[in-house]
Amino acid sequence: MIKIMIVEDRPVFRAYLKASIDWNQYGFEICCEAKNGKEALDLASHHYPDIVLTDINMPLMNGLELSEALVNQYPEVSIVLITGYSEFEYARKAIKLGVSDYILKPFDKEELILTLLKIKDNLQVSYESRLRIKNKDEDEIHEILKSAIHTSPSDDISSLIHHPELISYQYLCIISTFKDQNRPEDFIFWRSAVTQLMKQMFELDLFHHIIKDAEGRIVILIGATTDALNQDVFHLKVKTEYQKITTLLNKYLTYEIATGISSVHKGLKTLKLCYLEALSAIKMTIHDAQIDVIDFATIPEENKKHIFYSVEINEQLIRKCRENDLEGALKQIDAIYDNFISENISSNYALIVFMGFISLILSFITQSGKRIEIVLKEDMEIVMNITRYETIYEQREIIKRLFASTISHFSIYKVSRSFKVAQKAKQYIDMHYSENTLTVSDIATNQYINETYLRKMFKLETTITITEYITRVRMTHAKILLQNSALKLSEITEQIGFNDAGYFSRAFKKYYGTSPSQFKK
Repeated sequence: MIKIMIVEDRPVFRAYLKASIDWNQYGFEICCEAKNGKEALDLASHHYPDIVLTDINMPLMNGLELSEALVNQYPEVSIVLITGYSEFEYARKAIKLGVSDYILKPFDKEELILTLLKIKDNLQVSYESRLRIKNKDEDEIHEILKSAIHTSPSDDISSLIHHPELISYQYLCIISTFKDQNRPEDFIFWRSAVTQLMKQMFELDLFHHIIKDAEGRIVILIGATTDALNQDVFHLKVKTEYQKITTLLNKYLTYEIATGISSVHKGLKTLKLCYLEALSAIKMTIHDAQIDVIDFATIPEENKKHIFYSVEINEQLIRKCRENDLEGALKQIDAIYDNFISENISSNYALIVFMGFISLILSFITQSGKRIEIVLKEDMEIVMNITRYETIYEQREIIKRLFASTISHFSIYKVSRSFKVAQKAKQYIDMHYSENTLTVSDIATNQYINETYLRKMFKLETTITITEYITRVRMTHAKILLQNSALKLSEITEQIGFNDAGYFSRAFKKYYGTSPSQFKK
């Protein structure tokens, strides 16, 4: 709804303006009314109207003075002056001040409606333009940060020309995942809950960005300028706030979440270090039912080296699998075990590493959408009898064999085109579902493919239409907001990409069989 403020010193005329038009029918709502410019300026700071419909002659502050103040303080607001013939020259001057339009008295309601609809169209065009710029910026930031957690950025900062602030932030990384690793279908619920709680709990001036990494974990990157917060205060603030989020998630959701928090490091080049530290911390929580959140800084120094080392190795091996680099994977495994032999590590530690590598392979297979028994085939017997292999030499050969089977399978049966198209479409929808302008055409354009082709590939891969998936995402997020927030229905409507609360209520009831108000009870 486009919000309109009426400014008129005569109560009778204000009442006429409100009653003479069915504002909702045309997509408008009267958000507030004022009897003079001074009162209007105060109301504008609380209601943020899109359009101000104002008379010129008023006490305390007239329409021209109000228009000048509004243009300076709220440059995006549109102003329509209602003026008589004797005030026509004032109206022309007001246009130079930035007033959108004026209407001469006497006027009929059709003339007013047409004027307002024209402004509404201009506001929509302006909104869509700002949204495109905002989305482009967000997409650029997303790609920069997603790349930075896996590879150290080069000294070439050409990609950061529009986002120089990213270079000098001090960063902290939080990683969350399910303790039950077999819950990929719940990711959409989880990400939505975390995103909404993040928006509510963190200050607007504290930069944060949420990424889904290759293994399906939520990666939250938080940045602050060194001037705003010193490292210790920054770290304590984020840790305290996120512990509140974790408590809420574990209270209201039906699954346990493990969370790792990194130390604070300065500069974009340290994001990979932040990411690895958070992964190292989370490794401690997944296997401990008593711990939900662990801070890398609290891990004993004697344990940090081994944990951090194994996490970094795991990340490198997973990358080899994704790149189908069998030779590179085997060389790395040999190097790891050669190092273990030279250091004469204990058989217990070797067994832990051995089982960790097997877990890594199985996770990679399942998260790639494949069945373990199909990929490993006869090697499944190895997985079922891992305690049989006691020596470090046997364990090395078994790990190399399992990695070889896995990478060979994925080299032969490459991910289908339809899978790639559907996955990219899902990722785009998950990032842009809250935009009421989102269309299938936008999603197709993002992948540089035809809309009809996108619809066909998506249905082939997922068995549902892309429109049904958008609805599922929006309804899922709506359900979480209704359950876990105090937002008004109109605010939830806006956050999930609907224009009209009534239409959202009907869609929600059709999807869940109950209205939003009944569901919230």
